[in-house]
Amino acid sequence: MVRWFDRSNRSYLGLLTYYSKYDANMRVNYFSNGEERIVKFNCVTKNVQVLGSNFLCVDGSNVKVIKGTGVSYTPDNFLFKNGLYDKTGYTIDDQYALDDPELTLKWREVEMWKKINPNSLDKKIWKLFFLPTELEYKRFMNDASLTTALNTHNEAASTTRTATTSYGKYEMALDRKSPWTKAHIAAQAYGLINGSNKWFLVMNKNNPKAYEDIKLSKTFPSYWIGQAWDKSRYVNAVDYANGYWMVSTKSNSSIYRQAWKKSATFPKDWVNEKWNDGYSMTHLAYGGGTWAVVASKGSGLGLQNWFIRAYFPDKEIKKFWDEGKYITAIAHGNGNWGVIMSKNSKIKRQFWKKSAVFPESWIKEKWKLNANITSAVYANGEWVIIMTTTEFDPTQEYFYNSTFPISDVRELWGKN
Repeated sequence: MVRWFDRSNRSYLGLLTYYSKYDANMRVNYFSNGEERIVKFNCVTKNVQVLGSNFLCVDGSNVKVIKGTGVSYTPDNFLFKNGLYDKTGYTIDDQYALDDPELTLKWREVEMWKKINPNSLDKKIWKLFFLPTELEYKRFMNDASLTTALNTHNEAASTTRTATTSYGKYEMALDRKSPWTKAHIAAQAYGLINGSNKWFLVMNKNNPKAYEDIKLSKTFPSYWIGQAWDKSRYVNAVDYANGYWMVSTKSNSSIYRQAWKKSATFPKDWVNEKWNDGYSMTHLAYGGGTWAVVASKGSGLGLQNWFIRAYFPDKEIKKFWDEGKYITAIAHGNGNWGVIMSKNSKIKRQFWKKSAVFPESWIKEKWKLNANITSAVYANGEWVIIMTTTEFDPTQEYFYNSTFPISDVRELWGKN
């Protein structure tokens, strides 16, 4: 917990939740114009040189307003000379360079900085940083022995009984009123089947039970995705077809954090940045003139490579297969194929099929080999289907319809 003052002598109280140097977040409580305000932002820590001395820098970014109207807040940065738990720390504004010779005149020493045990946080302290409708607050009220670190994205209220599923040091609260199902989306596309364009949707039927939701939107549903993250539901599928973005989110997965990026060109710098931050690229799509990439933590994927080609990259796929990497995301847009290939110990074998005719018989043949559809793309008048054998062998079913087959999906959800 940290307390500091700005140049106008306004007081701030912050609560830093630290998992690792790439994974931390801070909540800040303060008053402005007589109104209580709460914000949160992500943090990373890094070793820096300041005027010839070594410091640990806590670098804030991506502010989200929790309470307050008309709030404009710049994320804070902190410097500690002797490590994260040194009692002497400084706060500094973003605009000042760390090699500024007058830096010591511009930073401000924090008034209080101390490490605390989550068990020592009482109700009064929780109310300073969380709204009563937020998930962590409700869990604290229901469990006085809370010892689990807070997850940045687990912040939506659950007004009904909840079940918690633990993944390592993270816990996710899942709404028991949600329509739980073992059937979940595995792949989707839109293309020519039996003489007319149809939505093609693949479902895995014997997954662990989870809540899944689907959004169809003519614009990329960024707000909807954020709402899903707040309920510990993470992106499970992304596609663009027939003028619509289709996104599904799912709970009860090993994923505990995600980020997404849209760009007219493939966002290679962002991908490299997220790799450095411990993310893996899990989903790729192209629509409306932009690439959309989803990065995830906790996916279980290993080392990755991506490439963009103006032709179908069969030779590149073979090369990476020989290196033990497999297609985990594929999309076509603006005349190019985008492919992400990953190390994954659970994948045993992979196949692909490129055909002007929907390859129904080929799919059934591969099902007999315990391979399942993991990606589907329709581009340039041809289908590309990726099928994969893994340690986990779900039973699959697919639908195709001129309209999005939501009634079929709901029926399958209900049966499972």
